[in-house]
Amino acid sequence: MKVTPIFASDTTGAVIFLILLPLAVLGLIAMLAVSLNARLGRRSWWGFITGLIPTVGGGLFLLMFPLTAGGVPVFFYIAAGVPFVFGLCSLYLWRRGRRV
Repeated sequence: MKVTPIFASDTTGAVIFLILLPLAVLGLIAMLAVSLNARLGRRSWWGFITGLIPTVGGGLFLLMFPLTAGGVPVFFYIAAGVPFVFGLCSLYLWRRGRRV
């Protein structure tokens, strides 16, 4: 098996797997968290965790992008902001409590 080195100008595939795929997974978790906390997860520990994961993950990506050498496209900020905002909405729904 021959190993081909990855040069600095040939990192397009690595960006997809290292940045965009985790952001897509965080976005799906965030959407799931909003729907779960709107119906079932209010004031439960697992509802809090499902809202906290996309919030922290999206926030860390938003903090990482300005520190990246050379900068990143604007699309990456939007893609990282989606799980962050949905996670905050999920935590808001979790905090509301149960309806009586």
